[in-house]
Amino acid sequence: MLLVKTTFHKSVLVSASVEQAGHFFSEPHHSVGDLFPGLESFLPQDQNTYLWSFKKVEFGGFSHQVQVVTRFDWPATHSLTIRPIAGGNAQLSGSIQIHPQSNRTEVSFQFEIEGELPVPRLLKGMIAPKVESELNQLFERYVQRVEQTLNQ
Repeated sequence: MLLVKTTFHKSVLVSASVEQAGHFFSEPHHSVGDLFPGLESFLPQDQNTYLWSFKKVEFGGFSHQVQVVTRFDWPATHSLTIRPIAGGNAQLSGSIQIHPQSNRTEVSFQFEIEGELPVPRLLKGMIAPKVESELNQLFERYVQRVEQTLNQ
């Protein structure tokens, strides 16, 4: 097994107001389920808890489908926390912070994903950097989609 752990941080400025951005993120089925790339499904499990099932990825003759279960919490007015819940084969945590910035709104993203991939020991050195790069690209594309949506 190969342990993969990736952290992603990014902030963007958007034209939506703080209130509009806060409302947008209060609906995870839309703000995450409709916009996060690579998702095969984003299914509610319980109140504010979702199962994320990503499309299968293939590498070196092996295939793997990442699944995470998370709970969304709003601990402050313009703050969203994503906590891992048992049930998937990887752990995803993070936060989205919304702050006024002059006549715009700053949205700051922080994500961390950790999981094990079933790959042979010989392929670990080649696979780990590729997987980490792919995960960072997924987060980057997600932020771009959110930015586009909040700039409409």
